[in-house]
Amino acid sequence: MPATGSNRTLTYNFVLISAVGQQSNGTALEKKACASYALAYCNSILYKTAPSPHTYWSNSTNVDCVWSKGGYATNSYSNTTEVLKAAYDQVAAGIPCILRVSGTTTSQHWVTVIGYKNVTNPDKLTAANFLALDPWNGSLITVSDKYVVKDVYRLAYSTR
Repeated sequence: MPATGSNRTLTYNFVLISAVGQQSNGTALEKKACASYALAYCNSILYKTAPSPHTYWSNSTNVDCVWSKGGYATNSYSNTTEVLKAAYDQVAAGIPCILRVSGTTTSQHWVTVIGYKNVTNPDKLTAANFLALDPWNGSLITVSDKYVVKDVYRLAYSTR
């Protein structure tokens, strides 16, 4: 009989996530603003609001995410194991976090991690263990279904 793992998914309001929006429906600038959308999703979950992703832009023509505007900061890690353990610890504490990933059409994308599944050992995690809201289309995904964690190991986490 296979071992059962632990699971956790943070509660979120789909109506609020929808109100934040999604990159794919946005302007040319908004289609580059995955980090800002991911941060808005986090604050939607934490504070039961629907903040505009524009709130976190550097300015009206620069979509670089200013993490501190949303009460978050980023950290770099040495490898996949470390960054996924940090993501696991955030979700276990009830706090959504933002993971940098790569996909088939992009070398840099950010997703809002809101859960984990089938975790039998928190020190041996893979992208298949994580659930995330994808800012591209607002859908709930298993990270490994669309993305990989490689090369640059960064995680944004709440500083509040």
